[in-house]
Amino acid sequence: MLARLTGQIGDIEEIETTVRDPNAPVLVYNPTGKVPTLVLDDGTALSESLLITTYLEERAGARALNGRGAARWDALGFDAFVTATADNVAWMFRELTMKEADKQSPTFLALERGRAQRNYDALAAAVDTQLGAPLRTGHLTAAALFAFVDLFLDGNVWRKDRPALATWYERFRERPAFQETEPATS
Repeated sequence: MLARLTGQIGDIEEIETTVRDPNAPVLVYNPTGKVPTLVLDDGTALSESLLITTYLEERAGARALNGRGAARWDALGFDAFVTATADNVAWMFRELTMKEADKQSPTFLALERGRAQRNYDALAAAVDTQLGAPLRTGHLTAAALFAFVDLFLDGNVWRKDRPALATWYERFRERPAFQETEPATS
């Protein structure tokens, strides 16, 4: 999304890949198999979303979304919070989908569900501040998070009692940059 919004997509070759596949094309560049991975012209592979967005933001110069100075650090701090929320959701997803029901930890799931609810509440409280204008990388991360939850977990969980957040997400989904990068099952 960021490459599209900052006019850099023409400089990037997008390659579809799969995860947890021993023949995945990404493994040539990144042995961890993590996506997304951005391979630079010198062969350096960047494989964490926050790292990739920071790189693309610097490369975008005046087109960068996060601004400069204090505004940049505020934007990056919010993006890091949303990234931690996405990690929390990913841990729940792994526990629920990669373990048989009798092997799942109810204590772990309760802890992570509680953390997710607190984070969703914080995101709902941020609709008029951090998720308001102007557009920042944290918006992209939040939209990707909600798309993942909708696709792979119970999307009603984050929407429950958070109508302004759901409205924000539905408006964000209308952006072509989101629609062109919306997650899909593999």
